[in-house]
Amino acid sequence: MSVSERSKLIELSTSNVGTFAATLFDQQLWCWGWDVRCERGNQLIEFGFQRTRCDEGRRSSYYSLNTRPNSIALWAFGVMMIDSTAGAILVDRSGFRPRYYPMTELPVRAHRTSDLGNPAEPESDRTVIDLTVRMMRWCAAYERWIDRSHPAEYRQAALEAWRSKGKRCCSTSGETASHWHMLADHWGPVTS
Repeated sequence: MSVSERSKLIELSTSNVGTFAATLFDQQLWCWGWDVRCERGNQLIEFGFQRTRCDEGRRSSYYSLNTRPNSIALWAFGVMMIDSTAGAILVDRSGFRPRYYPMTELPVRAHRTSDLGNPAEPESDRTVIDLTVRMMRWCAAYERWIDRSHPAEYRQAALEAWRSKGKRCCSTSGETASHWHMLADHWGPVTS
């Protein structure tokens, strides 16, 4: 474990995990936007996502990836992790507060949160925790793929552009996947 990873682990252990999650998630949304605009082509599509453009004005495109039993939906406003039997969680830009939705399939066309219907109460809080941890581990897997398929300078450029907007970075190039894993390891015990 690197010194930086140890520092993040200490930060997770001694500070507000939710604040760290919100900061890392905000950074991740920025990086996905960067990946869409990659000179080599849209990296979300290269990873396997399908894009559905919105017919109405300037609304967000919808990216979907079906990996049964889990599916992922991405928008500029957030991420949804969908399980084919347990339901779904949506985490949006307004902080890291996963909300449960009783859907078990990817939405057909959704370009704003109101297209998803209303959040509901899950049968168990454990469902939300499990889906959230799966989403975090999926984010880690995506970032590992980015690290393997691009030079370190690619993700570092995205993070430097993020920082230039006055935003706080949680990681440097090559660290993001391990930060998602550390967060997932801490999420269950902290939220249970």
